[in-house]
Amino acid sequence: EGEGPLTASLRAVVLARLGSAGDEATIKEANARFEKFLKDPSTLPADLRGAVFGMVVKNGGDEEWEKMKNVYENAELHEEKIRALRALGVGQKDGAALKALEFGASDAALKALEFGAS
Repeated sequence: EGEGPLTASLRAVVLARLGSAGDEATIKEANARFEKFLKDPSTLPADLRGAVFGMVVKNGGDEEWEKMKNVYENAELHEEKIRALRALGVGQKDGAALKALEFGASDAALKALEFGAS
């Protein structure tokens, strides 16, 4: 509370970089926060969602990829759909890249990106 928008933005960047570098504590916390988010989205601030989503999918497997796909499909806000789609594209296990490509080229995903609707 009481922090400026630049501080919040910087926090998200630092967390994303720590996750990209494989920092286990950061990844573990991202997974815990994602699970809480799935139960109650208000528990994860919007400015951290992109970083958390990316870490979860990048370091997870098929289960995490599918959970993120569900986040995409159930998101009401266009911005949330974009965050989820970006995360789907960073998966590295269980054929995630091919699944992301196929899903990203699907009619539903293209329509949501073009018109901001699901």
